[in-house]
Amino acid sequence: MTIKWYDKNVKNYYDRIVNLDISSIYSEFLKLLPSNTHILDAGCGIGNFTKIFLEKGYKVTAFDASVEMVRIATKYCGQKVYQLKFQEMDYEDQFDGIFASASLLHVSRFEIQDIFKKFIKAMKKGGIWQLSFKYGSDEKYENGRLFNNYDEKSLKKLIESFPSLEILKMWKSKDLRPERKNQYWISALLKKV
Repeated sequence: MTIKWYDKNVKNYYDRIVNLDISSIYSEFLKLLPSNTHILDAGCGIGNFTKIFLEKGYKVTAFDASVEMVRIATKYCGQKVYQLKFQEMDYEDQFDGIFASASLLHVSRFEIQDIFKKFIKAMKKGGIWQLSFKYGSDEKYENGRLFNNYDEKSLKKLIESFPSLEILKMWKSKDLRPERKNQYWISALLKKV
């Protein structure tokens, strides 16, 4: 259902976020990554972060589960973007950084542990992983999409269930879209130790 929603609403989604100043979302992540390293943009959406990372000189592998998002992201960032679900990931020790902005929130609580294992496997030792979820403590369907929401306590508990992950920072922030100014996000920067 969630993938179909993005396939159907890709134009509207693109128009709403393409011109946003998203530098506050990725700046801390890039400070921790040396230049010319390899980033996985997991659930890349329209490719706006992918494009920025490429322009800053990083090697980027990007994927999304939505065929339409892949089509628009490939065109927007000028690089092939792969059509892939988190469940299909099979990378091993490949990435210096993993960026999963507002994407893992569509993974159910039933599957989230298995998906975390795939991300940890994909990262090199010492790798940096940034992820974000809508702020809350529930799992629900909203307008045809699954949302798995976390707060500080529940996200910390999830992350700490993996001994190879160290929490570098966790923070709450407001949504950047003016029409969603009352919505909050929980983000974390992690290191594979």
